[in-house]
Amino acid sequence: MSPTVAQHHDVKQFRELAGRLASLMQSPDRAGSLNQFVEAVASPDMFTDMLIAYAGRWFNETGGQSVLVDPELFWSLSAPEVRATGGPIAELAACAESSCVAGERCRKMLLVCLLETFAQNQWPLGVTGEQRMTINGIS
Repeated sequence: MSPTVAQHHDVKQFRELAGRLASLMQSPDRAGSLNQFVEAVASPDMFTDMLIAYAGRWFNETGGQSVLVDPELFWSLSAPEVRATGGPIAELAACAESSCVAGERCRKMLLVCLLETFAQNQWPLGVTGEQRMTINGIS
């Protein structure tokens, strides 16, 4: 996929994904998952690993009947940040102004939608604790 694929997403897509993530995070055995998610937003690699782990959980919990995120939205959420510094990267300066930088913006939009979901649906007591869970060796 090119870096410009799927750069525009409807807020509805983010809200749908946020609802699915919220249902996974609200389990009492996943205390601290919201804190870890917030920390991962700034790191494309950590975020991608976390999203893949949640995708596996979602697939298992739905009995293989549903996927957590579609490929186009995953592509946008996992986009690395590109900074124009000269040389071959300078050629990507236009990309840095559009879809490549959009990766972090998409991750932040998902976080906002996730928080909105938790505000609309009661967050169980104790789930927001500081205890860290480990996903793919990241805690």
